[in-house]
Amino acid sequence: MEIELIEDLGHGPSPYRSAAGVPLVGMHHVAWFSDDVAADVARGRERGMQVCFEAANEVTRVAYLEDPLERGLLLEFIEMNALMREGLSARLA
Repeated sequence: MEIELIEDLGHGPSPYRSAAGVPLVGMHHVAWFSDDVAADVARGRERGMQVCFEAANEVTRVAYLEDPLERGLLLEFIEMNALMREGLSARLA
């Protein structure tokens, strides 16, 4: 299990702030490691979920999805590639 403590220091649009720009406090999202983020996002869309945030860098990709019937809790998919596995294994050793 991993618990993230996130402090949003930006001022632009963010999944960590309300539409009015107020920081969100409390349970925000539940995450899963994914071998194929694009496929998981496509399955979520087929089930009526909406993508509300996507990001990528040279290490990984992530996507947050929201179910219109469960507003306020996001589902995150984190790409688990070889580099991510190596880093996670090193942290657990």
